[in-house]
Amino acid sequence: MVGDMLIESAIVRGYQIFRIKEKLTCGSDISQLKASIEECLHVRRVNIALSFEPSSYLSSGPAGVLTQCLKMILEHSGNLALIRPGGRILDRLIALDVDSLVKIYGSEDDIGRY
Repeated sequence: MVGDMLIESAIVRGYQIFRIKEKLTCGSDISQLKASIEECLHVRRVNIALSFEPSSYLSSGPAGVLTQCLKMILEHSGNLALIRPGGRILDRLIALDVDSLVKIYGSEDDIGRY
């Protein structure tokens, strides 16, 4: 658990994975996730993968924070990946025009393999 958010953390094939174990809804605060990503970047772990609950939704606040995280990761020459993102999260990424900058994996087993 990271802070008050239910987040599990693991490293798989060079990716720091954060499994967000609670459903994100309108008004969810993901600032602790951002802080965890900043900590990873500080110690040069630049490949980050996120796994959200399938029914999660990124409202404008969390979507903005995620976009900031993507920018930080890219500035460190890293990669942001999503594992099995739900349609609502993919739709938001497309609306923000950042979907081409994010790697999509079908499962944790696929991380780093392509």
